[in-house]
Amino acid sequence: MSGRLLAIGDIHGCYHPLRELVEDELQLTRDDELVLIGDYIDRGPHSKSVLDYIIGLKAAGFSIVTLLGNHESMLLKAMQEDMYLVNWLFNGGRATLDSFNIRHPDLIPDLYLTFMHELKLFYQVDPFIFVHAGFNNAIADPFTDEHLMLWTRQENHFHPLFKGKTIIHGHSVNTVSDLHTRMDERWGIINIDTGCVYPHKTDCGLLSAVDLTHWEVFAVRNR
Repeated sequence: MSGRLLAIGDIHGCYHPLRELVEDELQLTRDDELVLIGDYIDRGPHSKSVLDYIIGLKAAGFSIVTLLGNHESMLLKAMQEDMYLVNWLFNGGRATLDSFNIRHPDLIPDLYLTFMHELKLFYQVDPFIFVHAGFNNAIADPFTDEHLMLWTRQENHFHPLFKGKTIIHGHSVNTVSDLHTRMDERWGIINIDTGCVYPHKTDCGLLSAVDLTHWEVFAVRNR
């Protein structure tokens, strides 16, 4: 890879901050590799536009790695069982349906469902490991526990497989101040979800990206 290794945190339907971050702040090129760590949909108003933008970047030849978030997982399960549908709608799914101007996830076009079915659970570029939430430290192979990769809020990962690695994740809302500290001090676990969809929270309401080639933080506010 001749360009930068980049990652962006939880987007949650915040299309305008995403586009500003990618085009104005990062000025993404086709030499870069950009890892998106999941939760593209729900809660924010423009989930469909976010998905269209990501799909468009891939089609235009940009190197985009897309990970599965718990919200994409909830949507896929909601299409299989009604009990999951209620849970998904309660957790921001209605905003996603509104962005498609539909009333049930069965009406989401196949293009977007195919995109979500193809999302990865984790991605590794030595010494970095990207995952939506985190890992199970108590089993021999932490890369086999899908549930915790999407849902855990464990902030310490002491498994021997992670020695010398840096885990990049989101899922739990973090402050941008803490993100800067973790990057500046080269922490082994870096949470890049700075709560873009929560502009009312102190030191949140930003969509953040990290440049892991130069150890820099980029952030734009959800206005």
